[in-house]
Amino acid sequence: MSDKDEKGLCASVNGMHPETLKLLVAAVVNEHKTIAPKSEELHTPWWIKVFGSALVVIIFSVIGGAFQQCFSNINELRSYQEKFVKLEEYNSRMSSQWATIKEVQTNQTKMAGLEERVKTAEAQVKKLESDLQTAKDEASKLRERVTVLEKAKPTPPTD
Repeated sequence: MSDKDEKGLCASVNGMHPETLKLLVAAVVNEHKTIAPKSEELHTPWWIKVFGSALVVIIFSVIGGAFQQCFSNINELRSYQEKFVKLEEYNSRMSSQWATIKEVQTNQTKMAGLEERVKTAEAQVKKLESDLQTAKDEASKLRERVTVLEKAKPTPPTD
């Protein structure tokens, strides 16, 4: 400090209480210590001085790109979500389809019973056809016998 500064400082401090002056000097000394750190604390590596700001920009660019990608993926998922079928709509469609499937299954069992009845009816028709043929054959034999008997029978006298 110069002489002039010291005289000005002394003139402004003359009216102060000595305890206040001690506290003020202690605060200035402590502040000076925190403002001017040791030379060891100020030493930073040269590569941080050269590339520090570039590294910070690159790191924030990568982080920003990652956030942008995440948000674009979220928006894409939202657009896909609109294409999905609502659960209530799906359930209503599926319940009608299940009802139709159950109906088809019951119709299949009914159809199997009807097919069995058709088979037995066809067997009965074949049996009846064979019985009819047998009856026709017997009827034709009986006609032949009647014809033979009529020819062999003596004719009664006519008076």
